Amino acid sequence: MTVKDRQHIEQFHAKDDLFASPKAKGERLRRIRHLANLSREAFCADGEINLTTLISWEIGRFGGLSKKGAARVIARVAQEGVFCTPEWLLYEIGVGPEVRGDFKKLHHQANDHDDEMTTISQNEIIVKELMFFRSLNKNTIDFIVNDDAMLPHYQVGDYVAGVKRYGSKIGSLISLDCIVQLNDGRVLMRNLQAGPDSSFNLIPTNLKTQTCDALFYSVELIAAAPVLWHRRKDR
Repeated sequence: MTVKDRQHIEQFHAKDDLFASPKAKGERLRRIRHLANLSREAFCADGEINLTTLISWEIGRFGGLSKKGAARVIARVAQEGVFCTPEWLLYEIGVGPEVRGDFKKLHHQANDHDDEMTTISQNEIIVKELMFFRSLNKNTIDFIVNDDAMLPHYQVGDYVAGVKRYGSKIGSLISLDCIVQLNDGRVLMRNLQAGPDSSFNLIPTNLKTQTCDALFYSVELIAAAPVLWHRRKDR
């Protein structure tokens, strides 16, 4: 990336991305609050978040949800078994929230995000680049790698993005590393291979992967996107 390109990206602010607008952040906040089965009053019962502040975040007032606020929200819903990342809550990057049963583990993970949020400035350029990519391409899909199936080229925590293709156009992506959306709604990243009839096989590149669902045979896909953009967080 040239210095000129980087300066162009730096001039692209989060408010210019519809996914990062105060209204969009508020809608995602309401979504995970409802997923946690919490009223506004119950959400604020532990005193970490003021009710008036929560309402302001949910309706997108005064700039909407902040980074520090997102860390508190994540910690609160984790107590109810709902887990999401700050990237998804703030920018809708990666896979959305999920419900898990290990509350203690989740609470620990959510507290870890407080530390991550304090150092997020080191990686803000990645988020800005991704939002810039979104602004230039329709039908984008992004994903944060969450398993070891695509090592050595893609590590857990890497950001990837591409432009979705549908129907017969998916066949043109054979042998490419793709972000794929299965018929059941799951999103993952695998090497795309042709399967029987019009189906596909999803192959991991890491033959020693510890991932349980690493290999998929004869699956139908809603969409697939070749990886066009790939970034790795500072470690």
